[in-house]
Amino acid sequence: MSPKRRYSETEIKEIFSRASEHQRGADHGSKTGLTLSELQEIGREVGISADAVAEAAASIEPATEIAAKTYLGFPVTVARTVQLPEAPSNEEWDEIVVDLRRTFDASGEVLQEGSLRQWRNGNLKALIEPSDTGSRLRLQSFHEMARNQLIGGLVFAVMNLAFIGAVVLAGKFGVNENTVLLSLMAAGGVGVFGHAAYRLRSWVATRGKEMEGVATRALARIRSSGSPESIPESDDSTSIANSGPHPILDELDEPPEAKERMRQRDRN
Repeated sequence: MSPKRRYSETEIKEIFSRASEHQRGADHGSKTGLTLSELQEIGREVGISADAVAEAAASIEPATEIAAKTYLGFPVTVARTVQLPEAPSNEEWDEIVVDLRRTFDASGEVLQEGSLRQWRNGNLKALIEPSDTGSRLRLQSFHEMARNQLIGGLVFAVMNLAFIGAVVLAGKFGVNENTVLLSLMAAGGVGVFGHAAYRLRSWVATRGKEMEGVATRALARIRSSGSPESIPESDDSTSIANSGPHPILDELDEPPEAKERMRQRDRN
């Protein structure tokens, strides 16, 4: 193919059409984007720490929300799970436990059975389990008290309303101490039920947000552990020690007797 050949308009269109198809195929087969290490390197150049970049990258892959169990139509559980690239090391697991204690303001209990690790505080649990892609962190919580309040409030209200209904059917209903007391107790049961339902809505939102934060930080921590760390700069003493002979230091380290012997030798 001669570089001086002149192509017709039809040939020019065909050439660029084929070149465009070839470029699209090459782009499709090539790897695009940046790895976490490359992102952290760019971050270091603009003054952003590697940990901050790792946590931000982990937040793009949020924890998967698990369907909550409900009771009387109200959610009484919260659960999140996040896939980890590998099982956390002992040090990483300790850091996760510290984060759990700080986030949920509870010391909890740490358990381990083989490769399975668990932190639990009552009905709040964090588990490290093997998965098809490596490992996963599963967080779950169950609000047992709120469930019991739903049950107790509903039963108490229904029971007292049933007594009031029985009195009405018996034709003895009237404003007296008994009916007033039954009405107040029924209202109290409804109040307990409503309070539990209101607390559950707030609890689900707060607990879910806390779990997502723990999951994001755990994923960022494990990812950043495999990224190259920046090489620390040597301090002044190390630089001096490795820079070879230093005239000032050599003179200070030389004893007076050695200096006198050197002067006598120079005279001779």
